[in-house]
Parts: sequence; structure tokens; C-alpha cells
Amino acid sequence: MKGVLFFLLVLLVAATSCGSDEEDEIVVFTAASLTEVMEQLGLYFTESEGIKVRFNPGGSTSLAQKIIRGAPADAFVFAGPQPMAMLDERGLIVTDSTLELLVNELVLVARSSTADEIEVSSIEEMGDAGLRVAIADPDLAPAGRYARESLQNLGLWQRLEHGLVFGLDVRVTLGYVETGNVDAAIVYRTDAQIVEGLEVLASIPKGSHSPIVYPAGAVVRSSRVEEVGEFLRFLQGDKAKETFQEYGFIPHNGD
Repeated sequence: MKGVLFFLLVLLVAATSCGSDEEDEIVVFTAASLTEVMEQLGLYFTESEGIKVRFNPGGSTSLAQKIIRGAPADAFVFAGPQPMAMLDERGLIVTDSTLELLVNELVLVARSSTADEIEVSSIEEMGDAGLRVAIADPDLAPAGRYARESLQNLGLWQRLEHGLVFGLDVRVTLGYVETGNVDAAIVYRTDAQIVEGLEVLASIPKGSHSPIVYPAGAVVRSSRVEEVGEFLRFLQGDKAKETFQEYGFIPHNGD
């Protein structure tokens, strides 16, 4: 009998400990393009403030939809304003918590092993090159929305639309070109930088699409608003800016 009671006590302590761990962390939904840099910043933040951060990366629009459906999230960093607007329309953002954190740009990339065979030096030449190109799904990820906007404004969308391959988010899209399933892909420059064996064929003209801005904010359902506020302030600090730049991102108020 004593053995049974001891076993039950151990289970109770373990369950309590697990619950404490969950209570001691904040959950941040982040754009897929931020995966590596946010994991690094999470470590810095935990070391500095003693608050654990768990990240849930993915396509920003898809993440916003999950939050709307009730997924537990304390904060978000999206790759565009539209997913944040979805939350704002439903009153799901803490008033005055939002900020514009980063900027980025789009590029057309191919595998280094095949780049010399692709005679494309500008995005405008893509329509005549007969390439199989991947972009993130415009309905799920801002990277795809920016890419579609650019192709439409450059008069290329109708010519290329039926041959495009859509990825769930920008990282899935990047995987398509890495594995040779497509000839090229339109991704963020920061994504192209973290993968070996890729070459930038062309930059997408910034004027052909809306500015790529990463907004951040706190979710109104969070029970850890104070800790989330600390994390958002940390993301605006010198250490975070330095880390963002190391990963190729440009702080919104930086050069």
C-alpha cells in the first residue's frame, strides 16, 4: 500500500512540475522565415530574463487563422500586416502592443549546380525562360502574397500562374528548389542566405510589391501580458537588433 501511495505521489509531483513548466513559458507564433533567428533570441531572452519562450513557426496567415480558432498563443511576429489585421478585426490584439520590427526583400533563387543553365538575370526575364517556379501559397503566407503582387504588377502573373508550384510557407517553398522539384523559387533573401548550395539569380524589384514588414504584438487572451511585454521590448533592444542583422534581417528603424 505504501508503495502505491509513493507512486501516486511521484505522479502528482511530476504532473505539477509539467504544469509549472508550461506556466513559466510564453508561446510566440512566428513567421517561418524567422525560425532560426527566433530560436537564438529565445535562448538569449531566457538567459537574460529567466522566462522561457516556445515558438510555433509557420505561414503567417495560417498562424493567424489558428489563433482565431483558439490556439494558445501569447504573442506573434508575422511576415506581413495582413495576418495581424485579421486578429485586430476580431479584437484579439492587446491595445498598443504592436510594433513594426523588421523588413526583408524577395529574391529568385536556384540551385548553384543548375544556376548557370538558367539564363535569367532579372525577374522580368522569367516569363520567357520556361522555368518551373515555386512561391509560397498567397492564401497562407505573406511571402506568396508579395510574390503574386510583384508578378501581377510586372505583367507576369497570367503567363506564369498555371505553372507555379505553391508551398505551405516560405520554408516549404525553399525546400522545393533545394530538392530539385522546381527550377527556381521566389523566397525571402534571408531564407536564401541560410541554405548552402543556392544562388540568387535576381532580386525582386522592391517597388513591384508592398513593403515587407514584420509586425509583432501580444494576443489579448494571454495570461502573461507582462512577460510578453518584456519579450517584445527585448526584440527592440540592441542585442536583438545585432542578432537580426547577423541573420540578414534589417531592423525596421535601422539602416
